Amino acid sequence: MKIQGLALAAALMVSACASGSGSSAIQPLPADVAANARITGVSVTGVPEQGVSDEFETVFVSRVQSQLSDCTGGTQPLTVEISLDTFDRANPAMTWLIADQNEISGIARITDASGALVGEYLIKRAFVASGLVGIALMAQAEEQMSDAFGDELCKQAFAD
Repeated sequence: MKIQGLALAAALMVSACASGSGSSAIQPLPADVAANARITGVSVTGVPEQGVSDEFETVFVSRVQSQLSDCTGGTQPLTVEISLDTFDRANPAMTWLIADQNEISGIARITDASGALVGEYLIKRAFVASGLVGIALMAQAEEQMSDAFGDELCKQAFAD
């Protein structure tokens, strides 16, 4: 009986992690614009009212801007306006017992210097984890999902 209890405890401490995307282009950037893009500004609207800290908007904009700066280096200035519709944070108890996920989704609209819409993307990312290590991995949900949103937008809009 003692061995079974130890085996169960060990199994609960092991974590399983997975990341997923359900993103898609609504209006893809023209290839020449994507190749020559430089993101000069990121703004966010429609931030979910529940489940986020008072600092979420600042953290989100900063981290998405950083991701986009890393994947664009051209000379054509573009701005990105993001409207978030989902931000769900994993429940630590559920993560420990079975599994839970951090999830973010929204629409990213990319405009040129004249304000014309040049690209629009639906961005959805989720990160699923379980077990004790999973709880630790999910603890920085706002930072994790902000980075994931920026990374996914880079892949969707600016990948070669």
